[in-house]
Formats: sequence, C-alpha cells, structure tokens
Amino acid sequence: MKYQNYNKNNLPYDSKRKKAVVQQTYFHALKGGISMAKKENQPQILPMLKTVEQMSRISSIGENKLRELMDSGELEYIQNGNRRLIADAAIWNWYERAKRPVNPPAAKEG
Repeated sequence: MKYQNYNKNNLPYDSKRKKAVVQQTYFHALKGGISMAKKENQPQILPMLKTVEQMSRISSIGENKLRELMDSGELEYIQNGNRRLIADAAIWNWYERAKRPVNPPAAKEG
C-alpha cells in the first residue's frame, strides 16, 4: 500500500477519505510489513510477563491447557486485575517437571 500524500505530522494521508492513515499503518507494522521506528539498531522490547493469549502463541500450548495448568496449581502466574500473567520461567519450570525421559531403543538380537 503506497501513500504519496503526507499530512503536517509526516503521517500517511488518504486524500480520498481526508484523514490520516495511522491505524492501518500501525497494524501493517504489527504484521511485520514496515518498521515504525526509524532507528534500525533498536532492540525489540518484549514484555516480561505475558497474558494467556500471548503465551499460547509463543509456546504453542493451547489457551485452555494453560488455564487448566494454572487452575490446578501446576503453572505459576500473577493475577493482575482480571488477567493472569505468566512469566517465561514458569513455562520452563512446568516443562522441566512435565517432560518424560526418552527410552533408549531395545537392542536387536541377531
């Protein structure tokens, strides 16, 4: 999507709709289309605590499974108002406790 017109704040401007196209540009940037920051060497800041939805996307563990683990006390979380926030370390702690050792293959007789 190319915008040739810019408003006084140097934001893309849609001349047909007579308004700035900030929201479309922002969501386009979230999808990885363009960089909102001008500086290329800025590190990406990730939140220390993640919501159930965010952690589900990152860890590939379903939202319902994460909620079940929290309800049963197997997964640590912080209650912030109505939201449950999960640290990365909590997922790794659960993983270490829940993983099963690999059985070595049986020796072939022959």
